[in-house]
Amino acid sequence: MSVGKDLDQHGSSSEEDRHTHNLRRVGKDLDQHGSSSGEDRHTHHLRRVGKDLDQHGSSSKEGRHTHILQRVGKDLDQHGLSSKEDRHTHNLVGNDLDQHGSSSKEDRHTHKLQRVGKDLDQHGSSSKEGRHTHILQRVGNDLDQHGSSSKEGRHTHILQRVGNDLDQHGSSSKEGRHTHILQRVGNDLDQHGSSSKEDRHTHNLQSNL
Repeated sequence: MSVGKDLDQHGSSSEEDRHTHNLRRVGKDLDQHGSSSGEDRHTHHLRRVGKDLDQHGSSSKEGRHTHILQRVGKDLDQHGLSSKEDRHTHNLVGNDLDQHGSSSKEDRHTHKLQRVGKDLDQHGSSSKEGRHTHILQRVGNDLDQHGSSSKEGRHTHILQRVGNDLDQHGSSSKEGRHTHILQRVGNDLDQHGSSSKEDRHTHNLQSNL
């Protein structure tokens, strides 16, 4: 998700089969939420919105290869939510936002790397993970990229890049394997992403440029 400033973005992916991609690109001054569920395979959602509108789209129960592309202009409220994904979930986000992600119920090899720039509050927690859980949080100033993944079995990657003046939290849970959530957002937005109950190889990469 690439978003301008002053928006509140919430994205969560859970219990999808595999290869679910959520690409969310948003302009400034919008609230974007996306959900996809219950699709079989190769489902593509392309949402392009102008300014001053409220767009809501939901799809659930996807089999595999579900793509959600949401492009929004400024001053709109878009909601998209993907849940029940197994593998390959991607979410993109930007800077000056409040992103929350938490991973819980992992067994061992939980790593938390938190790198923060100036004037931000970044929080990352992973617990009870299967194995090899990595949380990498890199933050610079005035940067617009965030990523979170949740509910993955193994090889879950969460890339969260945040600028300054934001509160970032990341969590991933209950994904099958290879779930990627890349969240890119503009400045002055509030983004929340949560995932829990991952099996193993959960990676949380949070980089803020």
